[in-house]
Amino acid sequence: MSDIQILVINTDPKRRELLLQQFTELKIPYPIQYVKTYTPENSKDYLPEPTAIDKSPTMKELCCARSHFSAIELAANDTSPTFSVILEDDVALHRTLFIPYVSYLKEHWKNFSEEDIMVSLGWISPIIYTRLRQMLGKTYNGWPVIIGNIQACGLQAYMIHRDTAKKLVSIVVHKTFEDFSKALDSLKIPFIRKGEGIVDLILPYLLRQHCVFPILAIEQKVESSLGHDNETFYWTPFFKGNEHLRTNYWSYADAETETED
Repeated sequence: MSDIQILVINTDPKRRELLLQQFTELKIPYPIQYVKTYTPENSKDYLPEPTAIDKSPTMKELCCARSHFSAIELAANDTSPTFSVILEDDVALHRTLFIPYVSYLKEHWKNFSEEDIMVSLGWISPIIYTRLRQMLGKTYNGWPVIIGNIQACGLQAYMIHRDTAKKLVSIVVHKTFEDFSKALDSLKIPFIRKGEGIVDLILPYLLRQHCVFPILAIEQKVESSLGHDNETFYWTPFFKGNEHLRTNYWSYADAETETED
């Protein structure tokens, strides 16, 4: 039995086809499972009344968070491998570094001094425009390093231990968002606002987040199911002047864009 599994959050059949193509071409050696995912259509009993929340988070964002919690619940199963890598369905994995570094993390996880950590393999943060962009051209092809204390958004790919997932289940898995919100608010964690429902603003504070650089998973150039425009706000500025480094990542959409240009 493998010590690592891939858990995929996927609601779009077209994206699933691209994921299968990507996993095949990159020869992903780990077992892959597609977790139960949620949408406003299949979450009517879970979601609050529209008047109970403001414009942020949206109902789609609450369902996105619930889908991540579904993956964490599966990662916590006694029958699951020791480690789970959770992927969103618009992920573009690093062609050469993703597999060996995931294996490296498995072997060296015991060296982390903190308990209850997550290692973000793919993430976005305003800090990429300063400290990390200065390193981009020089170190981007090198062996990744771990950077802590960022609390970065972006959950396109992250790795957790089964024991950590077990501790999270009672906090994040509930029949209604209201029950979840009460459980989260009771912890009184700094920087998590009362009633928070955006998963990017929960997990990096609920756990001790460590970020891998070079980033081992970015997002494909596909339309966001949540209405975000991360390509404009994050990825295009990040790779400006180093656009060729995008070829390090699997992405059907990138090839399309280059043809159009």
